[in-house]
Amino acid sequence: MALLKYAMLLIVVSHVFACTWSFVALVEAGLSYQSNALLTTPNWIAFWYNNSHVEEGLNPVGPDSSIDRYILSLFWSVQTITSIGYGNVLPYTRAEYFVSTVLMLMSGICWAYSLVASSQFVKEFKERHNSQTMALLKYAMILIVVSHMFACTWSFVALLEAGLSVEEEPILTSANWISFWYNNSYAEGSLNPIGPSNSIDRYILSLFWSVQTITSIGYGNIMPYTRAEYFVGAALMLMSGICWAYIIGGLVGIAAGLGKRDDIYGTRLDQAGELIKDFVAKGNESDNTYDSLKLECSKSIHSYIHTQTDRSQQTASISTLIEAYPVLDSLPPELQRISCLLVTRKYLEVIPYLSSKYLTVEEQSGVAVQCAFVDFPSRECVRPVQSVGRLGAGALVVVSGLAGFFNEKRKMYSFIGSGMPFGENDILLDNESNDAGNELRFLTFSRAVFIPKKAILDALKGSKAAWKGCARW
Repeated sequence: MALLKYAMLLIVVSHVFACTWSFVALVEAGLSYQSNALLTTPNWIAFWYNNSHVEEGLNPVGPDSSIDRYILSLFWSVQTITSIGYGNVLPYTRAEYFVSTVLMLMSGICWAYSLVASSQFVKEFKERHNSQTMALLKYAMILIVVSHMFACTWSFVALLEAGLSVEEEPILTSANWISFWYNNSYAEGSLNPIGPSNSIDRYILSLFWSVQTITSIGYGNIMPYTRAEYFVGAALMLMSGICWAYIIGGLVGIAAGLGKRDDIYGTRLDQAGELIKDFVAKGNESDNTYDSLKLECSKSIHSYIHTQTDRSQQTASISTLIEAYPVLDSLPPELQRISCLLVTRKYLEVIPYLSSKYLTVEEQSGVAVQCAFVDFPSRECVRPVQSVGRLGAGALVVVSGLAGFFNEKRKMYSFIGSGMPFGENDILLDNESNDAGNELRFLTFSRAVFIPKKAILDALKGSKAAWKGCARW
């Protein structure tokens, strides 16, 4: 469907450009198809006919030659769009040069749009960045493109007034904004927009005017001088006002989206303040236990909220996959299961009996939909074989952070970090005592994937190979 869309776009644009190009020549000839009108006036058809026409070839002259005229115009159109120029169909008059420049610019934009829309790199870039970043990039590109187009248009108007010459005499002796600026603002060593070798300076000066106009900041040193320049300047100012309002509106939306996270953070701090304010202010005069506990707890609450906001997208300490990714709730069941698997697969793979070596995609996705993300503050202790908050018993796989536990077998303290599991063996044993399993202590703010015991046992019931291969001792 995408290929068909771009093919149709190419056909339509080629046709419109061909009709426009043919119409320009006919306008130059007084809208006449007759040979005495077409061949005696300066236009691209006459120029092509006198230099490239051969007997039995295309004949674009005459009322009965509309098909040949369209074919020749279409040939030029396709050359222009595809950037393949044979040089046999060329503009001849100023109007034709101007129209062909506009059409070439439009064809370039069409090509750029189609390349961007179909680019795999662009698709991957969009997937890796959030909507605010993409919107910011879009508005920046719009600003750059519009500024460039306005600058080129403003420079072209002055050169048109000077007879499309960049030499010193035509520019300074004719009425145009460049000569007006040169006579009033030019100083030795500054920008010099006059001369064929000074196109960069001329462009910089035009771009400076363009950015001033778009951003509504006018220094008054670059001004229109002739009627044509006043007319073009007014049109560009009107378009720049619309463009700037659109960009500002978009940036306000981006700022609101980016500020939403800060608003949530501020609200959570206010709620924490209300909670801390209701803590018991004083303990017994002879016992400062509660006072120190209040101070330590207050500090830990603020530290946890700050660190979680900085390192995680969630505001809850425990989040199911649907709570972590709300869009999952709007997906159909099968797509929801596959999405959950793709999110958690790398964590399931580190536990042998839950890996793709033993479980099918359906069995893994059945485990994945029951997983949850858990955020642990520094110094938090948990025994996942017994329970992890409201989630019950299960195994953990560390996503980020660092934790440690005392390894009874090795009689030493062991550490686990990103991508490492904990409790995957103990959770399979029937041991309900309070001392079951090792206690895991988090040394930094950490995030882990919680895999419920029930989901693990259900998966193993359906996979005897997994149980026999690595889950039975």
